[in-house]
Amino acid sequence: MYSNNIDMRISPASLTKLMTGLILYESYELFDELTVSLPSSYIYEGKVAYLKNGNTLSTEQLLEFLLVYSANDAAHIAALQVSDTVEDFVLLMNKRAKQLGMNNTNFSNPEGLDDNDHYTTLNDLLTLGSTSCEHRATPWSPAPTTGGPTSRR
Repeated sequence: MYSNNIDMRISPASLTKLMTGLILYESYELFDELTVSLPSSYIYEGKVAYLKNGNTLSTEQLLEFLLVYSANDAAHIAALQVSDTVEDFVLLMNKRAKQLGMNNTNFSNPEGLDDNDHYTTLNDLLTLGSTSCEHRATPWSPAPTTGGPTSRR
C-alpha cells in the first residue's frame, strides 16, 4: 500500500472525537441514561448541539451528537461522564492512545480544538480508526425496561 508522510505530526482536529467516543463507548452501555452536566464556566465554541444541564440522553444519543454532528459540547459532556474532570479525561485519552500503540499522539482536549500539545500522525489515526471499527454496533433493539443502568466502568 502506498504511504506518504504517515508519521508527520498533524492536528487531529475533530478526529479527536473518535478517541472521546471510543472511551465513552467502552465505559457505558448504549442505553445507559446520562445527565448533561456542564460547568457554569463552559463556553460553547465551534460546532455545538447546545445541550443543556439537566437534560438526559442515552449513551447512544450522546455518541450521535459527538460522532455524527461533531458537537464540541457533546465531547465535553462525554469527558465529564467518564472522568471527574476534563483534565483527568485527557490523561485517560493519552493512556488509551499508548495502549493502542499510538506513540506519536498527544491529546490536550476531548473536542479537537487546536493546541500545540494536541497532535497525531496519519499512522496513529489509522490505528484509532481501525480500533473504532472493531466496535460494531449491534442491531437496534428497544431500551431495556427493567433494571438500572449497566455501567461498564
